[in-house]
Amino acid sequence: WKDLVLAVWRAFDRRAVSAGLNLKSVGFIFLLYHVSLFFIEYKLRKRSLLELMLTNRAYLTTT
Repeated sequence: WKDLVLAVWRAFDRRAVSAGLNLKSVGFIFLLYHVSLFFIEYKLRKRSLLELMLTNRAYLTTT
């Protein structure tokens, strides 16, 4: 996930720089990229915690 988002944003950033966008918009894109990465990591961490809790509960009910 993280590598995919990184590759997409890098390509977009290169295109933005080659198009001659000003530094402010490139900074905004960079900020947006970090926010999206944060949300992806948060969702993945949340899902893995949920799976851990569910497997723990399943283990406790079987023993």
